[in-house]
Amino acid sequence: MIAISAYSTSRFFKFEKIEFLDTYNKSNLNSESSYLSAGDLDFFDNMYTRKFDLILNTHSFQEMDNSVVRSYFELIYQQANKNCLFFQSNWYQSKMSQLDGSFIDNNPEDYPYRGSDEIIFEGEDPFTHYLSSKLSYKPTRRSFTSIRYINLNTVT
Repeated sequence: MIAISAYSTSRFFKFEKIEFLDTYNKSNLNSESSYLSAGDLDFFDNMYTRKFDLILNTHSFQEMDNSVVRSYFELIYQQANKNCLFFQSNWYQSKMSQLDGSFIDNNPEDYPYRGSDEIIFEGEDPFTHYLSSKLSYKPTRRSFTSIRYINLNTVT
């Protein structure tokens, strides 16, 4: 999923070069690129003491109870730097079961965003739309993507 996130993010921010970071070979870093990493375990040891400039979520909120999604959003806003870029892409999912046995309709447009966010893009996921047009693929569910700057008025 990190590849899809990198692709989608790079489509909206063409000025930003995004590369994958090999967590075992950090010697070739340069200041002209942004790096995505999916496996540096030392990084996660100190996660709650760090602030982030970019937060990505792809296709996981849709599988969570509403209370868990709200908790993640609280954590996201807490750990985000001022003007952090927050990218999320999740499916709409009807009649999703909750831990208490009830059912909800998961709607990514209703996630607990803050009104102070600056929305860059909201709508049908462009990557899914691109694949469906090129591959004659018709997804069984619709997906929603939101890209926004968060914590605009936060002092860090």
